[in-house]
Amino acid sequence: MSTGTWVPAEQQASLEITSEWLMQCIERSHNGWTDNLAEHLSDTEIREYAACMRSAPALWQDALNAMDEDGLLTLMRYFTLAEQQLPGWEAGKQSPVITIHKHFRKRGFKLPKEVLQWIKANSDNRYLPYGEL
Repeated sequence: MSTGTWVPAEQQASLEITSEWLMQCIERSHNGWTDNLAEHLSDTEIREYAACMRSAPALWQDALNAMDEDGLLTLMRYFTLAEQQLPGWEAGKQSPVITIHKHFRKRGFKLPKEVLQWIKANSDNRYLPYGEL
């Protein structure tokens, strides 16, 4: 079990989820950094962005609107691994993977079976990817 870093509510509220940040996450995935994210992110970034893992779905919507289908799938993988690897990024039923999956479905896309299997094999979060049933 890992211990996270507490982020004050006012700092959480000031974090903005931008399409630029999500594109950085996608780029990290494409560069193969997801094998060990902690090696490729600064301690500050790990600490400050941990709050995004539990942010309200509405805060994600504008940034997600800028993503294509492949980008959304990559983000689902990225945040699945980030939750497993980074201290303080545990999200449970507030996981952005759930938010991204719902956004994906709203666009009329169906989650490929191999992606679902991959998420289940790479996470111990029982809520992924559908959320609380």
